[in-house]
This record gives sequence, structure tokens and C-alpha cells, in this order.
Amino acid sequence: MWRGLEGGADFGGERHVTLIELEVFDRLKADFDPSVEPVMRRANLLVSGIRLEGTVGQTLAVGDLRIHVRGETLPCGRMDEACAGLREALGSHWGGGVHGSVVNDATISVGDDVRWDGAE
Repeated sequence: MWRGLEGGADFGGERHVTLIELEVFDRLKADFDPSVEPVMRRANLLVSGIRLEGTVGQTLAVGDLRIHVRGETLPCGRMDEACAGLREALGSHWGGGVHGSVVNDATISVGDDVRWDGAE
């Protein structure tokens, strides 16, 4: 049984990994606050070129790793500690990203392909 990202805050729990979209933060930088950075969201993985909204039950492939999407990650009050108003700015269209369960054992690297499992 897989337990998530070794050293992760929820290692062994139900939320093995959290993911956010680079494009959400590009939009926030342009429309909300140019100082906003993805690291403020405190997610495990930053993906690009793929939409996460409404994907519960789907399996995301990151290189050889498979992640079963379990739910939306709702932004918490810590977002406002990083940047005033960030929690609300991330609140629509799943801007806080998703969380999921690791399905297989794999090592991932920056730049790995990200796609929905089964998609070419």
C-alpha cells in the first residue's frame, strides 16, 4: 500500500499529495497581485497545461506516477497570511487545486509529462 510523498505532511494519511495549476497563479499575478507565487499555496506539485477543476475520480499521470484525484483542496486562512485576500482569490474554479492518493510507487522529476491516465 502506498502512503504518499515521503516526508510529506500527510504521509500515511488520506491526502497523499496536493496539486495546483501554474496557470491559476499566472492569472492571479496578472489580475490580483503581482507578488503572488505558487509556493504560497504550500502544495506538493505544481502542474501546467492541464485543468484540475471537476476531476474527482480521475487518475492523473505525472511521469510514471499515478494519482487518484479524491477532492478539491479548499484554501485555508494561511493563504491570507501569505498575501491578503489570497484565500478568496483562490476560492473559485478549484483555484486551491486538488488532493489525491498515490496509486503506485514511482520517482518523479521536474519536467515530467502530466496527463490524464489513458490520454495520449
